Amino acid sequence: MAEPYIHNFAPAVNYTTVDKTTFQILVGGNPLVLTGASISMIVKDSEDSNKKLEVLTTENGKITITGTTHLDINERIVKYPNRTAEHGYDVLIKLPGDKYKTYIKGVVSIIATYQDTE
Repeated sequence: MAEPYIHNFAPAVNYTTVDKTTFQILVGGNPLVLTGASISMIVKDSEDSNKKLEVLTTENGKITITGTTHLDINERIVKYPNRTAEHGYDVLIKLPGDKYKTYIKGVVSIIATYQDTE
């Protein structure tokens, strides 16, 4: 398998809604067919960390397969530790009869927000 595609998300303010992001993965120049696949996106405390901050999957509805070759990371509210940081993530795909493989990875940049306590 080729090296994973690197995609760094635009910075997002913590506790706000981020828009849906759609991916189409090409393998050997051809779209990867996702019919029957299980997909997960694991957001980690940092690129090298094993500490999970969020898990998005096709099973929990936070990732959707559209058509046969596109995957959507659905719109959601980001709620990470309230500090400005770059969190690593991996998108893993398990095709029918195969094992999970990392196809996409990169950084989710979060900008801390501080709320008045009054």
